[in-house]
Amino acid sequence: GQNVNIDRDCNDAKNKHLICVDNPSANNQKDFSFDDGMPLTCQNRNRAYLRGLHAKKMDPCENGCPMMKFLHITAYLDWINARLAL
Repeated sequence: GQNVNIDRDCNDAKNKHLICVDNPSANNQKDFSFDDGMPLTCQNRNRAYLRGLHAKKMDPCENGCPMMKFLHITAYLDWINARLAL
């Protein structure tokens, strides 16, 4: 994984379902081909938390992909965890 910075300008009322992050690899890598569902995790006290998932249709990652957009899934974590427990 990489350390990234959340772009607060992306997270306005219009885009509240998105988490945007600056892509530290954008300067030296231009041929990105991310899979749908790539996770965005945050770490707190050595524990990782799932915060978002990349959706290729929503973010085709053009022009070197300087900013990546993830769907904010915090509201769905209880449902996801319940399905994982089945």
